[in-house]
Amino acid sequence: MGRRKWWSWVVVCMVIVLLSGCIKEKPLLDELSEDGSGTLRVMYYDEESFQRQYGNYFSVKYPNMDIEVVSTKSFIDGDGGNGGTILTPSEIDQKLMSFIEKERPDIIYTNMDDLSKLVKQGKLYHMDPIIQQEGYSLDDMLPGLIAKLREKGDGGLYGLAPSFYTNVMFYNVDLFKQHNIQLPTNKMSWKQVLEIGEKFNQVGSGNERLYGLSGGQRDSYEILSIMMQTSNLQWFDARGEKIIIDTPAWRELFSTVAKAIDRELIWVPSTKENGRLDYSTPEDPFYNGKAAMTMDITYMIDQMDNMWTWPDRKLKPFAWNIVTMPIDPNYPNESPYVSTYDVFAINQDSPHKREAWELIKFIHSPDMAKVTSKMLAGDIPTRVTYLKDKDGVHIEALAQLGPRANNAQDRFEEIVREQRVSEDFKVNLKLRMKMALDAIIAGEPVDDILPALQQELQALWDQARKKGNKG
Repeated sequence: MGRRKWWSWVVVCMVIVLLSGCIKEKPLLDELSEDGSGTLRVMYYDEESFQRQYGNYFSVKYPNMDIEVVSTKSFIDGDGGNGGTILTPSEIDQKLMSFIEKERPDIIYTNMDDLSKLVKQGKLYHMDPIIQQEGYSLDDMLPGLIAKLREKGDGGLYGLAPSFYTNVMFYNVDLFKQHNIQLPTNKMSWKQVLEIGEKFNQVGSGNERLYGLSGGQRDSYEILSIMMQTSNLQWFDARGEKIIIDTPAWRELFSTVAKAIDRELIWVPSTKENGRLDYSTPEDPFYNGKAAMTMDITYMIDQMDNMWTWPDRKLKPFAWNIVTMPIDPNYPNESPYVSTYDVFAINQDSPHKREAWELIKFIHSPDMAKVTSKMLAGDIPTRVTYLKDKDGVHIEALAQLGPRANNAQDRFEEIVREQRVSEDFKVNLKLRMKMALDAIIAGEPVDDILPALQQELQALWDQARKKGNKG
């Protein structure tokens, strides 16, 4: 008898499972009308830009959908719509929230920094449930991007990004082959890059000398900043009160950069007596065929071969290619130089969530990625499946690295905003960091410079925080 009862329960459970599979899950969002009509208010920089990048394509699929673009131009241009008066970050945040409340856009156009603020304010629709219900695939997105968006959303996905930007290392193939030096590879460390610089440092002299790496028009501090971000060095203690740059890691960084610049493993523009860069010196030696490598934005990929025909320049063409920016060996798949400007989210209070979701799906669709992958004018599609090598250029290098998780520079910017510190602090910080680095390049011991620099920056920080809190 007990055995029969057991089998009866098994049968009942199987029936329940089968019936539950037959019952269609209730859609989270209402379906579109049969003719695809609807109305959407879209928050974006301006109408012309939106229509050119997305709207015109979307209208082909949904010709009956009316889209009204609510311009954010005043916020992006920096005055927060305040008649030209420069606002503090907290004032801009308040203006942004007021703008959303007043204009009530269905789609909110934002960025990585503001995404977390909007999530905390409860302004955004949680996308995970609708993505799961509709099986909307994110598998071919840039590695680490969705994790970064979730980081900004306290673990939830509240926005998607159709494109990203990054810097890459360009290299002169002809110079490497001419001097029998192994070509650069993706995911090199800064140590490996400087070792290449050592090899080219031994080639030529005077007007015929070669550099391993050109820093472009970056000064010594900017080179330091690039390497610092790679190493993800922290500026502050956990509470954001104390500057912490007098550490072994920071000393090693200052020493490495100073040595590289002093020995001219890295080319930087010369400095005039007034402290400004001397732009009258010959332009970036990489483009003149005098440096083996340089760092530049992806926009230059489409511009490189055009430069040889520019009438105001007399440049000799050379074979070139790209690899990723240098990485921290402890985090070989992440880069601080990978980020996104554009994040699209749905207003939690929108009465048109279905229409908004259809537009967001379209903007982030494989079809749009195919279109944008053919036009690398700076922004790169986050669906990286469609990035293919082009005319021998290693375009796939762009998809090798994802955004840095727990980025120390992001944390620095966050603390500065929280303390309502003015931009003057960052200007003074950079000035003093550059002066300290230049002193080390000139021969001053790093062990003497860093303790004094930390004290000086701490005094600046204390003063800036005090002033910010009063405001």
